[in-house]
Amino acid sequence: MGDEIEIKPLSEQTLAEASKLTLDVFHLHEDDEDYPPKSLKASLYPKENKDYYEDLDVTNLKYWVAVDSNNHVLGIIGYYTLKYDEKEAYWVGWYCVNPESRGKGVGRLLLNLIINKTKDDGKKWLRLYTSNEPNEKIANKIYDKLGFKSIKDKKINEMITSEKFRDFTKDLVYKELRLN
Repeated sequence: MGDEIEIKPLSEQTLAEASKLTLDVFHLHEDDEDYPPKSLKASLYPKENKDYYEDLDVTNLKYWVAVDSNNHVLGIIGYYTLKYDEKEAYWVGWYCVNPESRGKGVGRLLLNLIINKTKDDGKKWLRLYTSNEPNEKIANKIYDKLGFKSIKDKKINEMITSEKFRDFTKDLVYKELRLN
């Protein structure tokens, strides 16, 4: 890895490598409801992916990648808004770091980017969902260290109007960071 890390918006040039990274980390299948490459591509081409946005209650979707000096994707993060809380919150989307790049500050740079964008846009909350699976253990420690708190209330899942998305997210752990 080069010493320099640059964070830039996801682009057509970084789409394939970013998609591969999300699949390598999350091990999802093309038939899964929230398949990462669909989300990444939809963020670049929102007009062509209106059905995707509607199916998941998403109103806004943006991603950034951390790249090294050779333009290799080291990590990815994004945010999206959901219809029911779009005025007050951003949700973290497909946040992950290449295993070879972990422990080098890439993840913190990406999370700080989203935290700052959320603050700059006047949102009250940065929310995410995760799980208690062993492969999420380190990520959950990072979230806790940054001040994310578990949301005990199940109302979030009940407020999601998309039945498909509500079913997909019913067993996940929700966390939020208050920003103002």
